[in-house]
Amino acid sequence: MKIGEYAQFCSTVQLNKAIPLLLDIRDDMNEIKVDIKEVKVDLKEIKTDIKEIKTDVNEIKTDLKGIKADINELGEDISAVQKNTKATLDEIKGMREDIQPGYGMTFRQVQSDVQAIKERLGMQ
Repeated sequence: MKIGEYAQFCSTVQLNKAIPLLLDIRDDMNEIKVDIKEVKVDLKEIKTDIKEIKTDVNEIKTDLKGIKADINELGEDISAVQKNTKATLDEIKGMREDIQPGYGMTFRQVQSDVQAIKERLGMQ
């Protein structure tokens, strides 16, 4: 066999080995392309989900700001109620002090009147 013919034969043998491998590689590449397309679709869905989550987070932040404002307003209302309560208690204490001396005298007088009645009736 001549050298050129032998070289052609060796090339043919090598091509017979390489062609099935190259076909497998082509098929694998096609599968990879399909997988990449699926991943792209999934990434688009994830991006959409992230946008929705960001919107939800912004709404929650807005709600929290409103709640904080309500809490601050309630705190102010509670402070006002505490001041009014303290003023009311001070006023009641003042009224009690005004009433007690007269009440004490009236009670003592009623007690002495009851004692006098008991003595007249002969009860002790």
